[in-house]
Amino acid sequence: QQLTISHNINELEKQLKALETDDVANGNIPVLVKELKPELFSHFFIANGMVELAEEALVSPETNGQIKSIHVVKGQSVRKGDLLIGLNANIIENSIDEVKLALELVSKIYDKQKELWDQKIGSELQYLEAKNNKESLEKKLVTLRSQLDMSYIKAPFAGIVDDIYLKEGELASPGRPILHLVNLDKLKVIADVSENMLPKIKKGDPVIVSFPTYDLELSAPIVRISNTIDSKTRTIQIE
Repeated sequence: QQLTISHNINELEKQLKALETDDVANGNIPVLVKELKPELFSHFFIANGMVELAEEALVSPETNGQIKSIHVVKGQSVRKGDLLIGLNANIIENSIDEVKLALELVSKIYDKQKELWDQKIGSELQYLEAKNNKESLEKKLVTLRSQLDMSYIKAPFAGIVDDIYLKEGELASPGRPILHLVNLDKLKVIADVSENMLPKIKKGDPVIVSFPTYDLELSAPIVRISNTIDSKTRTIQIE
């Protein structure tokens, strides 16, 4: 082994001798001088994250009612305020028509009473009763219209209809989802990192988000750091 190693050393020395320049052979070794300056030192660590939707909703009605019409299909893109579902509102619509008729009559009576009262004719009680009847019906009409609006389920934000759970004719109720609405334009990445990294990260630090499946990398800042540490995993959540 010693003979083999000595032979290898001799071979390497011959190769080095062949690479030497005249300056090196004469003992002059070329050097490069670099001025020391402060530079940014970037340190990276890897954490597994999960993509979540910033805007996602299981849309349900505010009131009970039978589904009269569904105006969207699965996979359809919608804008904020677009009509999604219409509930049966025949009773409310009939009530609104009745109140409108009554309000028309009461308004005429009020106008007549006001004309008389301005001329100091008639009693103040008659004028106040007419005014009260008119204002009461106006408020009732506003309430009925609000109830009617609740029968029309609209998109709370722009997005895509991912799924529809109920069909026309079925009964919808508050808290029971009718459809799933998602917005794929607004995403966030949630990751759990060790508590040891807490003193070394701060809001605004750059993060390289890598999606191996799509061979894609994006740059994004840290927008939120959790204020609590998970007692089981000893990790802290960043967004």
